Amino acid sequence: MEKLSTTEQVLLAYYVQYYVENTAEALESLQNRLRQGMDSSEYEQAISLLAEAGLVNGTSKDEDKRFEPMITNKGVLFIETLLQIQSYAVETRKLLYVKNSLLTSHLQLTNNVISDYIKQAIQLQES
Repeated sequence: MEKLSTTEQVLLAYYVQYYVENTAEALESLQNRLRQGMDSSEYEQAISLLAEAGLVNGTSKDEDKRFEPMITNKGVLFIETLLQIQSYAVETRKLLYVKNSLLTSHLQLTNNVISDYIKQAIQLQES
């Protein structure tokens, strides 16, 4: 089984969040969940690498803005390429594609916080 890097797993969590509920409150909830469940330096390093690569934005800490990382189009394309999700796939079915891709490609999520978040999000969409 191939393991996804921590950075890839963080990006995948933001990808899933984007298709579950793309609101400021949902972003903040995910960010808090990741910060509390992960080693803070590991999370910060992953976000920094993702921002440098242009896969997330909203990471600057301006006085007028909150720190709210959000996946970019480039980040969406990265995840869809990684999981072999066709870009023309229907948006309302993207999480099903994530689930199927993780199962068939045998990619392993090693971070329990992210793994649990993704499983819960997929279950919510299936119900």
